[in-house]
Amino acid sequence: MNKKIDLHLIHKYLSEECSLPERKKVDDWLKADPRNFEYFKEIKKIWEVPPAKVDSANAWLEVSRSAGVKPEKRMTRHRSIFAGRTKDYSMYLRVAAAILITVAVSFFLFDTFNKTADTSLASNMREVSTDIGQTKTLQFSDGTEVSLNAVSSLRYPEQFDSRLVEVFLEGEAYFQVAKNRNRKFIVHAGEVSVQVLGTGFNVMAWPEEDSIEVAVKNGNVSVNSGSEAEKVILHKGQKSYVKRGQAPSSPQQMHDENFILWMEGLLIFDETPLQDVIRNLERRYDVDFEVKDLSILSTTLTGEFSEESLDEMLEILALSMGIDYKKSGNIVTFFKPDNKK
Repeated sequence: MNKKIDLHLIHKYLSEECSLPERKKVDDWLKADPRNFEYFKEIKKIWEVPPAKVDSANAWLEVSRSAGVKPEKRMTRHRSIFAGRTKDYSMYLRVAAAILITVAVSFFLFDTFNKTADTSLASNMREVSTDIGQTKTLQFSDGTEVSLNAVSSLRYPEQFDSRLVEVFLEGEAYFQVAKNRNRKFIVHAGEVSVQVLGTGFNVMAWPEEDSIEVAVKNGNVSVNSGSEAEKVILHKGQKSYVKRGQAPSSPQQMHDENFILWMEGLLIFDETPLQDVIRNLERRYDVDFEVKDLSILSTTLTGEFSEESLDEMLEILALSMGIDYKKSGNIVTFFKPDNKK
């Protein structure tokens, strides 16, 4: 594992109370090591337990002591990246009683696992990643080709087994898998596993998104998010969404191949809400966004973009969406034209 992370910061992240720098810190930590993500999922499971009647403040102090984290003297509200948006810390502490036991045990097991984990698997795996605005294409010895979108990473074995190949994706990638009837090729993306046999498909699995998308250009794939009962088979021209913790959606027919145009450097928006446009721009340009008025997040954008600079994109957004912006360093703030402060 790369390093530990402040438990308070994880809770702010789950509460959607992180500032942009804090959110990036957690995202970077999640990408640093697959074991970090597994640990995060365990904490998230506890977080999603229904509320219980507990003395949350005292419970949190006990949790902090058990976990070896220095407790804060008192809980305060934290400012969201969207001005005026806050959450009550009673929600932040609603499962403190459950965490009191589980987190203490988790920290012990997590530390033990980190110290004693078998390193042979890691030594046999390679990892390739991309930065903001960067894409890469890999070609494996069997002819399989993988294109990685920006801010994505792929872990894969140095040598392919004759019967099974497993790779691990975070972010977005297009796979053109060489046909081999005697070998399974499985892509693990968060909670989702995609099994293929000679096909071309796209997997979009960003950690900050609440769903994973699998889209098939040709051939067929099996999408699984848990048990075999939840498996969905996708054929050419079909896609499925998998909301985290749920079964894959039924196959949906696609009428175009816009989902792979990112490999040509294109950004395609089709009545896309501003909040989703922002995430795409953050991956292409080295910039963070703030929104002064949450009502403009639902404003939509339709268009195709390629080599536009950041300044050009901001001007396009302002004109086409009826909003205004202010740029300061690598921070861009969006607001209504009559709400500039």
